Amino acid sequence: MGEESFRLEILIHRGVIMKLNLAQRTLLRECIEAHAPHLEMLLGRAFGEGLTDHEREHLREAVAAELTTTGLDSNDALNSRGAVLDDLIGALANV
Repeated sequence: MGEESFRLEILIHRGVIMKLNLAQRTLLRECIEAHAPHLEMLLGRAFGEGLTDHEREHLREAVAAELTTTGLDSNDALNSRGAVLDDLIGALANV
């Protein structure tokens, strides 16, 4: 893998930069592909001109859908994947 693959991607929103690491970016893409493929065009915009609050909410909803599908154990507690998904939701909210 080249240096480009390891650099942090950024989401820009109203002049504030939020960094997503490679694992978070990959997970976000997986969530969108599985639960909201119509939002895939937001990934390209996210790393350029930025996203609105409404668009970021749609991304969080896709991650939340994945969390309810694969992120809970039999007692509805977060499993290890659920904890990572929960962190991603927080990263998308904390701009």
